[in-house]
Amino acid sequence: MFDREKGTVKFAIQRAFLELLTEKPYTEITVSEVVKRAGVARVSFYRNFRSLDDVIESIAEGTSESLIEMLTPVLTESSERTWREFLFRTFYFHILAEKESGISLSQFRILPPHNVVTARIHEKIMEKADDLVMPSQEEKYILIGRIGMVNSVARHWASEGRREPPEQIIDLIMSSIMKF
Repeated sequence: MFDREKGTVKFAIQRAFLELLTEKPYTEITVSEVVKRAGVARVSFYRNFRSLDDVIESIAEGTSESLIEMLTPVLTESSERTWREFLFRTFYFHILAEKESGISLSQFRILPPHNVVTARIHEKIMEKADDLVMPSQEEKYILIGRIGMVNSVARHWASEGRREPPEQIIDLIMSSIMKF
């Protein structure tokens, strides 16, 4: 989700931006607030990013690359085993991302129709998914439906405080995924 190296200025800026996003809508966040929260000079911000949109792009690019990497086995072999592995990695990816950032993904201020970061991540994934070869249009729609269901359940699970263990949620999703 972040710059690969913790402790870098880029990492501090990304983290500060996401922290601010848990407190207020994107449209109310300023570069001044980000650099103050990150504990870096304004010039450091502009050495790494052109704008706040560039920060979003950076976060979305890294996150979407990780998610596409996790999704690729499901696209090439849509078996029960590959789906279960994908779900396991997906649910633990969210947990690890929150541990890495110290920010609960369910805390983001939602702006209709989506949070600005998650919306950009979704766009990036769709762009990359278009480059992948799908055997048929029908299989493409089935895949989109399955991923949409995983996304909805994961968001709800996170917003409810992750009361159930990931394995229980994965079993629930698997029972639905394998039906269609």
